[in-house]
Amino acid sequence: MFGGSQEENSSDKITQITSKLEEFKQVVDKVNKQFKDHSQTTFVAVCIPEFLSMYETERLVQELVKFDIDIQNIVINQVLLAKDECRKCTARI
Repeated sequence: MFGGSQEENSSDKITQITSKLEEFKQVVDKVNKQFKDHSQTTFVAVCIPEFLSMYETERLVQELVKFDIDIQNIVINQVLLAKDECRKCTARI
């Protein structure tokens, strides 16, 4: 009634979706390849000196290593080195 049967419209939609998925897969493959190229990409994890944050950072590092993604540095925020350190500061360090 409006320019084609329902089967043709469904087939066209499936073809369009398949095409978009193929394009997306190519981009994902390119990004994945770049992430695994240690000469181009490295991750730097940033956390705070609290148990949960450190634990999650450790899990992140393990997952990145599992997928052969380079991570060599971890930045720990909120740590100051001072002469007059309080107990909390000492514990964080």
